[in-house]
Formats: sequence, C-alpha cells, structure tokens
Amino acid sequence: MASVLLKTAPSVMGTGWFHRTVTFVCGAGFCLALAGAGGAEASSRSLATTELLPAGDTNVIATYDGGRVSAGDVAEAREEPRFVADAEQNAPTNAVSLDEKLARHLAAVRILVSEARRRGLDRPVDPEAAKAGPQPQHQPYAQAGPGWALEQKLIEQRVLAQALEKEVRRSVTISEQEIDEQYRTNRFNMIGFEAVEAGRIGISAQKHGEGALERAKQALGLIRNGQDFVAVARQYSDLDLKLAQTAPYPATFWGKENGLVLGQLGEGAVSEPVPVEDGYELLRIVRLHLTGNPSPEEVKAQLRLMLPEITAQERLQDMAQAAASAFPFVTSSTNASSPAEVHPPATPPSAAGQVLLRCGQFALTRGEVRGLALQRGAQTVDDPQMVEILRQENRDSIQMGELARSMGYRQWPEVRRALRYELDKQLAEKARRFLLPELLAELTFPEEQVRMIYDTRFTATFPPQIEYDALVVPVRAPAEATAEEREAVRTNAFGRAEEILRRVQDGARLEDIVSTDAALQWLPGQSRVVEENSALAPLVAGLEAGAVAVVPYEDFGGFCVLRVGKSELRRKMPYEIARNYIIHDLRGEAVRDFHQHFETILLNRHHFFFGTGAAGQTRVSAPADPARVNNQP
Repeated sequence: MASVLLKTAPSVMGTGWFHRTVTFVCGAGFCLALAGAGGAEASSRSLATTELLPAGDTNVIATYDGGRVSAGDVAEAREEPRFVADAEQNAPTNAVSLDEKLARHLAAVRILVSEARRRGLDRPVDPEAAKAGPQPQHQPYAQAGPGWALEQKLIEQRVLAQALEKEVRRSVTISEQEIDEQYRTNRFNMIGFEAVEAGRIGISAQKHGEGALERAKQALGLIRNGQDFVAVARQYSDLDLKLAQTAPYPATFWGKENGLVLGQLGEGAVSEPVPVEDGYELLRIVRLHLTGNPSPEEVKAQLRLMLPEITAQERLQDMAQAAASAFPFVTSSTNASSPAEVHPPATPPSAAGQVLLRCGQFALTRGEVRGLALQRGAQTVDDPQMVEILRQENRDSIQMGELARSMGYRQWPEVRRALRYELDKQLAEKARRFLLPELLAELTFPEEQVRMIYDTRFTATFPPQIEYDALVVPVRAPAEATAEEREAVRTNAFGRAEEILRRVQDGARLEDIVSTDAALQWLPGQSRVVEENSALAPLVAGLEAGAVAVVPYEDFGGFCVLRVGKSELRRKMPYEIARNYIIHDLRGEAVRDFHQHFETILLNRHHFFFGTGAAGQTRVSAPADPARVNNQP
C-alpha cells in the first residue's frame, strides 16, 4: 500500500416572565469489469414513493387515524439505521422502548407522506400556476412539486452510491503485516510528527549559482557511497560548518511538503537536496518525534483505526475514476431555453421531455431542469447553466450510482428499503414545511389565560413618574464672557430661584410671579420618568399635589422651581399594555414547542395509540398540543 497517505480522497457522497412546561476490495480494472455485469435494470425509472413500510394486518401494535403499525413493520424499520436514528431523535422522553419509538416515527412519516400527496407535493405544478410564481397555502410553488421528479432521481443515485460506498468499506480488511509495514514506513506522516532531529549540509546558491544543485547531488553521492556525513559537510557546506551537527527543528521548518517527505524517509535516512532560500540542503534525519509521543503499541492501535478508512478512500477514488470513464456525462443543448423562456405559456410535452443530460440510465429532462430551477428560485438560469450546476453538484453520486446500478445494487432488499426511507423522508419534510405555518396560524390565547398570567406571574413595572409645572430662571451669559463671569451668572440665577421659592413658600403663586417678570420662563404641564438614582428623585419624593420642591432643580437651561401636579410611584405595567407582551411570549414558547415536539403534536392530532390489540391499547402520554390547548373555550 505504497503512498497510502498521499492518495486519500474525499468521500464520494457527497423574555421570560414565565415558562410553560410542555409535556432524526476493488481497483479500477475490477470496477470496469463489473460495470457491464448482470443486474442492470431495463429502465432508469425512479421508485415511486410509497409508505415507508407496508402496514401489516396482523400483530398490530399501534394505531392512528386512518392507519396502523404492525410488529412486522417495526421489525423491518429496525433494519434501517438512519430510520432508527430519526425515530430516537423525535421520540418523547417517556417513549422508553425502541419498538414504541419506531412505531411512532412510522406513523408520523406515513401521515406526512399522505398529506404531501393530498396536497399534490409529489406532482408537477400547472404551467399556468408556475407563471404566477409562489402560490398560497395549498400549493406554494417554490416548495412544492415542480422538481420532485428530478429530486427522486437524484435521491436514487445518492442511495445507490452510498450503498456502494458502504459495501466497499465493509470489504476492507487490514492484516497485522500491513499494520507493521505502515508503522515501519509511514507512521510519522500518518500519525504526525512535531520535531525533527537532523544534521544539515548547506550549498550556497550565491556562491555556486546554477551549479549549486549539482554540487549538492555530488555531496549526496559521496554520503551514499559510504563517506561520513560530517566529513562531507566540512568539504561541501558553504553556509555553516556547524550545520552538520545534529539539532532539533520544528516539523515544518523546511515547509509542509518537505516535512511530509522527511516523514516518509524515516529515521536514519539522508534526504535528496531540499531547496531553501539560500540554496540547497542535505538533511540527515537522526530522529523524528511523533505528535504526543505515543508508544509503539499506541501508534499501531491508531493505525488499525486509520488504515481501513484510508484504504476504503483509495478504492473509492479508483472506483470513481472507473465510473467516470464507464458512464460519462452526455449533454444536449438543442432547444435550450433562454432566461426569457423560463415560463412559456404552454410548453409542449415533447419539449418538456427532451433529455438534456444522460449518464448511463440516468436521464435528466428539460422539464425536470426547469422545475428544479424554479424550486430553487433560479428562474433566470438557462438550461445549459442549470444542467452544469446539477452535474457539478451531483457528479460523483450520479456516476457512482450508475456503477452501483450496473452491479445489481438496485435490486438489493436493503437498498430498496433505504431508497423508500429517503424518498418518504424528503416527501414528509415537504409536508412538514406546509403544516407548521398552518398550525401556528391557528394559535389563539384565551383572555382568561392571559389574564391569569398577568395576575400571577407578570412582574414588569413602570418606573416612578411625575407631572409638574416649572418656573425657570434662565442662565444667560454673553458668548464672550469669561469662566468667572459665567459662574457669576449661574450663581445669580440660582439665588433668584431661591428667592422665588421662598416667596412661593410664603403663599405666592408661580403664575403671578411669572406674569410680572418677562425674564422668567413658564413651562406648565411637564411630565417625566423619575429614575430612582437621579438628582430629581429626592427632591420630589413624598410630595403631594401642589407642593413645591424645596431646592431649585437645574434643567431647561436654568434653575427651576418645580410644583408637583401628580406623582405616581413605581407600579405594575397596566394589563392593556402587558397583554401584548404576554401573548408575544406565549407565541414564542408555542413556536419552539411546535418545532421541538412536532411529531408528538402530529400524532396526538391523529389519535396515535401504542399498545397490543384493540382492547389493550393505551394512549401515549405526550406534550400537549399548544394549538389545541390554547384554543379551548
């Protein structure tokens, strides 16, 4: 397994005031030979979506409106790992058994698939509706059916490619002999190394010019003929005679690529000339320090984990190349639409059925290309561009899928089961995207519920507030006034305000005082929030209506004598205002519940029961349906 590390390739697969509790072994040659083997199907027709698993009539363990789940259904579902993972992810915490979780998820998927079909999400949209763009509830064009035919084909190719990849991985076995060989030759590159202990011989390019490389090769030849490395360094090194001495260096001291080369050489080797800024160097590797300094046993344990994946990737890379050769993409640009033709008034069936891309039995028609472009909101992309986008996005899965088809994978029971799972999963997700907004639109919150929350749990308040009249003694200093002059003006204004305050305390009215002095300002009917840590708070605290603050207050460009008209202490936010905040918070909680517990809410609405037999059925306790609960009279 030479250069195993260097041939790795990517996989071919591509406010809370309250809280309401609410109870998913072969090389290229062998691949090409199999590409023409038996098992190929007569057509590339995608498997039509059906119920994920057929509902059995015996051994019923769960029922729901319009359907049932049998023990056989659950047993088959148990064989599909991705379905099991989705079932466990969506199950409530009180669904303790795997059978119950699988039965619940089976029922939910079947309900959603049935809903998707009822809404026509698995059928093309009328061309006249397509011209109008996105449609309302019953058939939102951008999310519905125009691209479903192509989606099915792409899903089928992906499932086939994944099955082939899985089989390749399953076929990989690594012997202890291979482990030992990789440990001996490649452990440093595979595990990684952080330091190099090496001696260096430097050949100066400045001194020898274009002959520096040749001189480095001469020195290397002497070393390989048995001469001592240090002795050759004394004769040839132009940069520093001390470079021949062993010293530690970072793993990437000579660059990442050269570091990989050093790792492949291993300990005790002398490198080929390595280009450096000043010329060339020869490196004698004395020791490589593995990252983390693991023991040999630990390194081999890591290799046992790494080598199967690396080997599988190598084989998959070879198979991908073989698939690309055996099943090339053949495109057609005839009668391709321009952006202006994306929504023709009436596309003839012959034009819609024109094949624009073919790969083996996989065929992509003009109607499918247009449908997916519309679904993606790419109406202005013409056919050739859209075909190229799809080809680039799905290159490996389409070609590897065709290779798998030619090898008979399409007939394997586990592949057919996985395909049914993927198709129904995607169709169910389409229905879910429709149902969620509709359920949320039903949400209303009884006034009694909102009022109860306000009375028992809502704590938001309004800060203290006053209404007052203000007589202002302005502070007006000339623009050219000095600092001392400005301060004198302030002092005089404050004194004048104090004088007015004493007159008011002796019985004078602010309105009368203002009327006799044109220099004063009168600001009646003012109001403001009184922050509890402000300078105003202690001046007006405890004052009754009509009382005057005992000290002038600086504001409005001067010093004010304040007369309190109305004073309100900190108080709870009025219900008329708080109601909107409470409903907003309730709705936010409900939205989160719908997303988190969608499957449970769906099953409750369809009266899902888990049990054995009609007489022994028991309702699964589950989170409440927010829409149902909140809409109760």
